[in-house]
Amino acid sequence: MKVQCPQCETPINVDAVYAGRSIKCPKCSQSFLASHKNICDENSSGFWAFRTMLTTKLIIVIFPFWCVLSGLAAVWWAVKTDLDYSGAKGITLKLILAVSVWLLNIIISRVVCEGAIVIFRIHDTLEEIKNKNTG
Repeated sequence: MKVQCPQCETPINVDAVYAGRSIKCPKCSQSFLASHKNICDENSSGFWAFRTMLTTKLIIVIFPFWCVLSGLAAVWWAVKTDLDYSGAKGITLKLILAVSVWLLNIIISRVVCEGAIVIFRIHDTLEEIKNKNTG
């Protein structure tokens, strides 16, 4: 059977007698269990086989864009809103309100993103612990 190292994703040919036993990757020296969970499907890469987590990377890339986009939306809202503020003080109040809403939005979004990242990092840590215990 052919298994794939969970650390470096190197395909390794293993005799069937080693199924269920701990083996060592010849490339990265990571010990892992030769089981059905690590069977190598040559038709799928790590991305298509969901062997790596993509969500944390997407959050890290998308969050700055979200901050800029929500800031622009807050300023647009402040300019277009029909609040009864007139004159220079009114515009200043609208902008202060827009910036306050924008900052609150960023803080709430950041907390939600951190929560998602913590969940995925817990998963990664549990995988590392599992791999150390099977090796």
